[in-house]
Amino acid sequence: MTDTPSESELSPSGLYLKYRDELTKVLLSASESFDRSILSLSSGLLAASLVFIRPTSGTPPNGHVAILAWSWVFLTAAILVTMASFLTTQLAVMRQLQIAESHILKGLPDSPNHLGRFSDRLTWASGALFGIGVILTVWFSILSIPSR
Repeated sequence: MTDTPSESELSPSGLYLKYRDELTKVLLSASESFDRSILSLSSGLLAASLVFIRPTSGTPPNGHVAILAWSWVFLTAAILVTMASFLTTQLAVMRQLQIAESHILKGLPDSPNHLGRFSDRLTWASGALFGIGVILTVWFSILSIPSR
């Protein structure tokens, strides 16, 4: 048996099927990551809420509570943008399949996949929002440590 591709694999339909299979794997992986990320981020947010809401020896000043509230806003935004990112990634993969079919099977010129670029921007935005949320949560926890 040889490692060289068969003639059917080199044909436009063979290339399309191979490309479609690879993109389908990406789509499934993105869907699985979506579920895991939402579960992780949601439970992390819940854990942070429980830790910082429990009564301490004295009430933190309003400014400190505002920092915690803003951290929740940023963490929640990170979750929502992450969800949007995974969904647009799935749409981008489906769009790329359409582009591949048109280009490989029908010989039409390649066209850009704007959903892919938009999905990348959402991914970066969710990372930034999550980072800001974490920084604010840590800042609140440092300010809330009782001084002796």
